Amino acid sequence: MTRLETTVEPAIDAAQLVFRHADVARFCQVRPSTVVSWVKAGKIMHFRTPGGHARFRRGDIVRFLNGRGLPIPVDLRR
Repeated sequence: MTRLETTVEPAIDAAQLVFRHADVARFCQVRPSTVVSWVKAGKIMHFRTPGGHARFRRGDIVRFLNGRGLPIPVDLRR
């Protein structure tokens, strides 16, 4: 399994999954630097880890994609 692949265990609530900017870039089919720009511009909801890294909740990514008419990747479906 590569770092970008995400699996969902049956006991995990998919709505609480957290993703990195590279994952969001893959879902949106853009470069990771584009996601960084969206974060800086406040275009996508995120939170910061104690180390300062941006993280994205599944629900926030789905809302972002829906708001732009983009398909929801299989990795984000419940």
